[in-house]
Amino acid sequence: MKFSKNGLTLIEVLIYSALLAIFLIGSFLFINSILSVDKASEEQNEALANQDFVEAKLNWLLGQTTNINTPPANASSTELKLDGSTIGIFPAVFSLANNAINLSLNNGSVIPVTNDRVKVTTFAIEHFSNNQSFSSIRITLALESNISPNIKTSSTIFYVIK
Repeated sequence: MKFSKNGLTLIEVLIYSALLAIFLIGSFLFINSILSVDKASEEQNEALANQDFVEAKLNWLLGQTTNINTPPANASSTELKLDGSTIGIFPAVFSLANNAINLSLNNGSVIPVTNDRVKVTTFAIEHFSNNQSFSSIRITLALESNISPNIKTSSTIFYVIK
């Protein structure tokens, strides 16, 4: 009898299957780590974008402000109430409620400035006044990702109002 070898033996199939499985597992782990880093970067960018947006709103309104009503001089608060001469904007009120910074313009409705992907852990305003010619405030802002709590961002901003 003649035997011809036209296929693979069982041991060869098992070896090739094991090598393919090792390759596929390695590829999956590599792709998963790339996607994980991408997700963390996206959450960090979201926290920074919220921080930048709050700072831009503060800069915009404080650039037009003529008076700081809240907090009073030499005190601190989680609310910032500003007066100015622009009709339709002032009084402007920044406040902290439900882990979000809210803004109200011209006694209108309260609108959140931060989105629901971040929570505000610190929003503290300190008002300093040495004399009647100018006031200064220090605003401390800290945000944390709601999806990845280890992603945090913070800043401290100083303004002088003449």
